[in-house]
Amino acid sequence: MLKTYEAIIQDGQVKWLAERPNIRSSRVFITVLEERATITPSISMAINDSSKQDLLNLFGSEPDAQNISNF
Repeated sequence: MLKTYEAIIQDGQVKWLAERPNIRSSRVFITVLEERATITPSISMAINDSSKQDLLNLFGSEPDAQNISNF
C-alpha cells in the first residue's frame, strides 16, 4: 500500500512537515514539486457581486457566504 507524507528536502536531508512514517528502512519514490513562478488567481476572485448575493441568499449570513466563496 502506498502512503503519502509531506516533507521538504533541505541540504539533502528530509524534514517531515507532519506525520513521520514509523519505518526503519524502506524503498521510497520521491516526487519533487516545482515552485510556481506565478500565482494563479483563486476562484473567489472571479465571483462577482451578484454571485456573492446569491451566496448570501442561500447561506443566510455574510461570513457563511464568504467561507463558501473561498473555495
